[in-house]
Amino acid sequence: MVVGGATTNETELISLEPESHPVPSCLRNLQPYPYMVRNAVGGAVAGGMVPLVCTGYVPNGGLLGDCLQYNAHTDLWLRSGSLPPANVHNAAGSVHPRFGLLVSGGVDTAEAEYAAVRSTLNGAEFRTTHASLPVPRKGHCQTLANDDTLLVFGGMNDEPQGTDKAFKLDMRYMTIA
Repeated sequence: MVVGGATTNETELISLEPESHPVPSCLRNLQPYPYMVRNAVGGAVAGGMVPLVCTGYVPNGGLLGDCLQYNAHTDLWLRSGSLPPANVHNAAGSVHPRFGLLVSGGVDTAEAEYAAVRSTLNGAEFRTTHASLPVPRKGHCQTLANDDTLLVFGGMNDEPQGTDKAFKLDMRYMTIA
């Protein structure tokens, strides 16, 4: 699922194998996301069944702190909660089987940068008990190497040219290596 962008609020399903597994016609015209948003984070929570998009930058509207879930039965985007701290964008996100959507770093309206790692299983309740990144990070990437290891790399912090430093979060012990 692809949601929004700097100039669109379109919601689109894209098949990774369009020739052998095309998107069914009933899923080709989904309800648009309520905002034209960029720099948001998202993933499928609830066992991969519920698309969730949190935060982001809304052109001419500032930062969005809300999380919205897509309800496939009603074809609607519904607010589920807010990612703490409110109004953070340019964070990184990935989905973990035990913790749900993991969100690291980001920047707020006052240009304060964050090192926190937060998680949510439902977009309404958030945990911030994960180990923080050693330094704040924005515009970075993250991915799960396996169920026990989150890799965080690239992006920017107080170095205007960006950074090539990478961090490894051990999900078993909540420690950074």
